[in-house]
Amino acid sequence: MQTEGGWGGRRKRAGDFLWALAGRGGAAALQALTLVLLARFSNPADFGLTMGVQGVLLTAAYFLGFGLGPYVIVEQAKARYSEVVGGITYVNNRTSAFSGIACFVGLVIAGIFNSEIFMLLPLAVAMLAMRNSAVIEGIALANGRVRIFGASLLLRRLAQALIFVILSIAGMHAMIAYSIAYAASESLINFFLRKVIGSPTVPATKPKFNQVIRSALPYWVETVAVQFRGLDVSSVGLAAGAAVGGIYAVPARLSSAILMIPSTFANLILPKIAAGNRKVFLRVAGLSLPVILIVWSVLAGLVIYTEPILAVLLGPTYVSASAPVQIFCIGFAVLTCITIVNAMVQGIGLAQHVAWTSMVGSVLAVVCAGLGASLLGAQGASWGFSLGVSIQLVLLCASSARGVMKYLTRK
Repeated sequence: MQTEGGWGGRRKRAGDFLWALAGRGGAAALQALTLVLLARFSNPADFGLTMGVQGVLLTAAYFLGFGLGPYVIVEQAKARYSEVVGGITYVNNRTSAFSGIACFVGLVIAGIFNSEIFMLLPLAVAMLAMRNSAVIEGIALANGRVRIFGASLLLRRLAQALIFVILSIAGMHAMIAYSIAYAASESLINFFLRKVIGSPTVPATKPKFNQVIRSALPYWVETVAVQFRGLDVSSVGLAAGAAVGGIYAVPARLSSAILMIPSTFANLILPKIAAGNRKVFLRVAGLSLPVILIVWSVLAGLVIYTEPILAVLLGPTYVSASAPVQIFCIGFAVLTCITIVNAMVQGIGLAQHVAWTSMVGSVLAVVCAGLGASLLGAQGASWGFSLGVSIQLVLLCASSARGVMKYLTRK
């Protein structure tokens, strides 16, 4: 039997969390395997070009997604398949198409200067399908269909890996095989989600594009801010050189695997809080503490056993990154709290606070990491990143405290 907001029993909550985490973890492992195979089947120049182009396209696709993915989770949780949700889907269909066309045009223009980029043209289709699927996955999460969400994450990477291997064995150029596999897997998952989840009916009166985008703006700003925060390694490299950037990249990139725990939890609690009441909010707050403690425990273990972990995973060359990794764990502990608090604050209708604090925090993290690197190398970069996200958490709590108290005390 379910309680407020569709918040099921303890076993169901744990099962949903583990299923989503397994889907995300399995997807990450398969993606890593595909990239390893791409590196083996191609030369370093082709691999670097493919990863560089893909990074630019992903950034553009997220930017042109306008935050509709997280926005639809909140609106679907409040009222299933309302006119608002239908309007979001209507706009998403068009912005997804525009994203794909923009990526295609960009690839064609870039291909004029480097003909090898023409082999990556199918990536434009992948970006279109990926952005379109984001809203459908959000609807699945809001409907409590977590297993569909987890399965979609896993199946898209499994399909990509299999198609890439088959095309490579058939003798196709690695860059073409990878881009076709990426496009095919995203398209298949989009078709799968549409069949299983369905699509909301478009309102009789077509929604105004600018109204939907304006409502989704806080979620868009947060999405862009998270992508911007990923420029910390580039900032460090520019400020202190490639060697320091390489050392700093060890904690900055390894930590992304640990972030799957709080980010998965945040994905699950957002629709529950949006559809619930203050009792659900307080219950979620209580459940958040064990999740935070689990992540902190993992980070503590990483701090204690940094050197042997780096030696086993990356080899003795990277043992010199031990101190930056240990310092970075401070910032990552703070980032864990930010990830969960962001979802809780968005769920009660205070997304604007998440938006501006995320942007300020990301800018500070990138700038401070660069400044720290110029003064103290990789250790200074880790201190700078930690300072930036710590300020973000303080600003988030301070700015949203009044709204949270008002929500909890209202009748």
